[in-house]
Amino acid sequence: MYNTRLIQSSLEDLKNITKADFYLCDSKKEVLVSTFEKLDLDEKEISLFVEGDADRQNIRQYNFVKIRKNDKETYTLITYLANGDSYMIGRIAASEVTHLMSIQTPKITKEDFYKDLIRGNVLFNEIRTRSQALHINTEALRRVMAISLHGEDTEELFPICLEIIKNIYPDKKEDYVLNVDDNVILLIKEFSDGSEDEANECARQIVSTINTELMTGAKVTYGCLVTELKDLSESYKQASMAMEVVKIFYDDRDIASYTSLGIGRLIHQLPRQLCEMFLKEVFGENDKDLLTNEQVNIIEKFFDNNLNVSETARSLDIKRTTLIYKIEKINEILKLDINKFEDAMTLKIAMMVAKYTSYIYKNN
Repeated sequence: MYNTRLIQSSLEDLKNITKADFYLCDSKKEVLVSTFEKLDLDEKEISLFVEGDADRQNIRQYNFVKIRKNDKETYTLITYLANGDSYMIGRIAASEVTHLMSIQTPKITKEDFYKDLIRGNVLFNEIRTRSQALHINTEALRRVMAISLHGEDTEELFPICLEIIKNIYPDKKEDYVLNVDDNVILLIKEFSDGSEDEANECARQIVSTINTELMTGAKVTYGCLVTELKDLSESYKQASMAMEVVKIFYDDRDIASYTSLGIGRLIHQLPRQLCEMFLKEVFGENDKDLLTNEQVNIIEKFFDNNLNVSETARSLDIKRTTLIYKIEKINEILKLDINKFEDAMTLKIAMMVAKYTSYIYKNN
């Protein structure tokens, strides 16, 4: 927001010299500055100019002029002079207001630029101008990496983790660390060859350092490689989605790329109604209470061991015959035969879809 006191003082000085009155409003027609005791203009006349395409207009002794700061900021200055050239005085006043606004424009930092960039808030033709002013290379091999803590006391450890990441990557010319919220740290990382191995090595270093320094777990996900700054927003979306998918479906993973999410990425993009329809098809109406925690654990172990009964019995530390009996009971409940690949695959997908819908309900 601009210092309206400074603009008000300047326009009052100009009024004392020229005997003109001035009125400045924004695009929402909210008054910022006025030297009028009473503005004798119909509100409709002001609205027609503010919302119209014209940059200048005269209505009686009133001169209207638009002051454009950028594509999002437009202001209207109205000048009134009872006897004289309100057009010329209006031009002088507009020039003064424009100058005062420009010297008050806050300096854009690299952090502000990168935050706007990944959120898609920078126009294409502004990227090169801003990046040159900030000495950022527009063409380089980059990925956006998302870093999240998991374990106990993550809120207290988050600020320390942020400093650790900044210390690992202190060179802000090539890499930049951002704090976008209280749960995820972003690293905009420049790579030499852009290979998956290079990205994985970087992620491993981060996880290992956090494990050692903070004695807690961490997850690192990253988006696809981009060669231009304008594409960083896409890599950011991919890294963010990958983090969410890992937390829902692959909690045992510490590192994941957007391209390695498998069926989890596919399920994550399904509409909720379609997910619910599929779950009713597999489990019926009472899907939440259909299986006990023990039965779910048996199924998961059975899948982990590639439908091998002997290996599953060994990992569960139960007899093979006992496991066969428990699997038969599960088959009766579900009206499936999870010893068969097709039914096992149906159940595997259904359990992942159930995790996803539970996540949606919990977060909404």
